[in-house]
Amino acid sequence: MVTPAPAPPAIQAWPPLAGPAAAVAPALLAWAARDDAAMPRLCLITGGPGAGKSHLLAWLLAGSDGDPRTTVHATVPARGQIAETLAWEFGHQLGYGPLPPDELLARVAADPRPVRLLLPDLHTAGRGPADLPTALPRDAVDRLVGPLLALPHVRAAVEVGQLDLLPAEGALVLTLGPDGYDTGGPPVPARREADPFGTTVGPAGSAPAGSAPPTGGRRPPTDPGGSPVRRSTGVRRRAGRGRRRSTRRSPRAGPATC
Repeated sequence: MVTPAPAPPAIQAWPPLAGPAAAVAPALLAWAARDDAAMPRLCLITGGPGAGKSHLLAWLLAGSDGDPRTTVHATVPARGQIAETLAWEFGHQLGYGPLPPDELLARVAADPRPVRLLLPDLHTAGRGPADLPTALPRDAVDRLVGPLLALPHVRAAVEVGQLDLLPAEGALVLTLGPDGYDTGGPPVPARREADPFGTTVGPAGSAPAGSAPPTGGRRPPTDPGGSPVRRSTGVRRRAGRGRRRSTRRSPRAGPATC
């Protein structure tokens, strides 16, 4: 007898979502709510500029702490970042502290607790002179993102633009049409403005420049002095796994050990 898949969380509990991203939002939510072997560990978000890829991930993040099944442990926008800076930020949010890529991989590999990550804008990663490997997103994929996603207890939703950075075989691929068009949906014009994660260019319908990313009505996390925590990536820092106040926010038991 085949056990039916559990019902996903009610999408009505998430913020309203319009445009092409709304067509694939139920599939993304169903992916986020499951961690069984029948659901791929990797979800790839693809599509053209202005289609709403980053906005879709910001939408998932906005309501993710409302249901234990959809808890997101770390979200790091990759635009303009290299393997080292991505590793430092993932380490901070996961409760390990800033670590270089090889040490972060070793810590996550040794920690058996399941982890769910969001990685917007991987196709725009890279910084430095064009003749250096770090100028291209492939370097961050080879030295950090690929090995991290290969760990069996890591699940991730990654924005890749097109399927040329990460292998699509075995992954759940959600495609928003190029230039703001979703197959079967109305056109959504692309325009230049801040995306939901606070970087410089984003899809139509994203937050205005300088505004906070969506939080679903919840107050942002604060540092010990009471000030909102902001990091150089422009995304508000979510509580590290080793510093959670309640076990309800994650199915993982116990703090991370340093």
